[in-house]
Amino acid sequence: MDRYFEQEPLLCSGALRESSLAWKELDRVLQSLEPDPAVVQIFLDGQVDPATYISESFELGLNRKRLNKSRFYDLMQHGATLVLNRAEELFPIGRHLSALVGQFLRQPTTSNAYVSFSDALPKGQGTFGKHWDTHDVFAIQLIGEKRWQLYPPTQPLPLSHQTSRRMQQQCPANPAYEYVLKAGDLLYVPRGWWHQVTPLATASLHLSVGTYPPSISDYILWVCSRQLPQLLDARRSCLDTASLPTSLDKVMQALNQAVFNNTNVCDFLQSARAQERLQSEFNTELLLADPNISPDGAAHLRLTSVYEITPGMREISVNGGRLKLSPASHAIIQAFNRQTVLSWAVLVECLPQIPPPLLRDALLDLLRYEVVTLMSGAD
Repeated sequence: MDRYFEQEPLLCSGALRESSLAWKELDRVLQSLEPDPAVVQIFLDGQVDPATYISESFELGLNRKRLNKSRFYDLMQHGATLVLNRAEELFPIGRHLSALVGQFLRQPTTSNAYVSFSDALPKGQGTFGKHWDTHDVFAIQLIGEKRWQLYPPTQPLPLSHQTSRRMQQQCPANPAYEYVLKAGDLLYVPRGWWHQVTPLATASLHLSVGTYPPSISDYILWVCSRQLPQLLDARRSCLDTASLPTSLDKVMQALNQAVFNNTNVCDFLQSARAQERLQSEFNTELLLADPNISPDGAAHLRLTSVYEITPGMREISVNGGRLKLSPASHAIIQAFNRQTVLSWAVLVECLPQIPPPLLRDALLDLLRYEVVTLMSGAD
């Protein structure tokens, strides 16, 4: 965090020891997914018109959309890149990795999957050209290989509206870094760093996890929205130029005090946290079909929130509401703060002071309210 965060790219070779994702999982997603153009996109020398690869028909009383397989295969064989937005909602491993990145940084995340099967594009031409992102990127190569070229920023740490397309700045001529990501590699790219991603001859699937923390600019605007309407001098018109400097000085002094008020800082961060929507996987057998069984001893468990639940918290925000924590529930959460991912067997070992039946009931309660998720298909 001190050396690279918001400063320089970082390659972590072999960060992911093993990926459970295989092509058959992509097939399952493509087969079951209603191809909304906001979710399923194809790029080949620019974005391909969805009407050319999404077919619409009336089936069994419903309007349905499906991928035109022959058109899809043809585009991909000619060097196109398939983009699946919000991959954390499509792949178990997408949910798992997005959550781990978010919990590492204590920031909200979302992820996209990028799939290519050919290097048929002209040599050196990336699918999206040279550009920067307005969010930090954690690119995780899951299958195959892909080339990344990174160029120094000309607009460091851009805000969401400061895109490379709108700013019209020139990318530096020579890359500062060049990597070929292999399966298991992770590449951190700070927002604002120009980059070009080029498919290689091998089939490739990588996950791009983007982080979306509140910025200092967001905080200042939040303080202004709360404080300015309360200040008489801020409500005055600007027409009286003689008294304007005095009014501005009073307003700025009040804002300065408000910005550095620690209560305001905590309230702002709490408001950001309250907007988080927790999402766990369904566990109907464990919670409904057979309420007497315990989780599989080797099954992986993790918290769903990216924010830390500190030892003093006895009540937490849960999807717009508040949940009181029992002593056993609080102990479980603190165990996750020490180790991000735990199995049921390890959790029992970590908390020997809590009888297993009581521990199980507390865990099921946290699963029910989506504070904890039991992961499937994510190693």
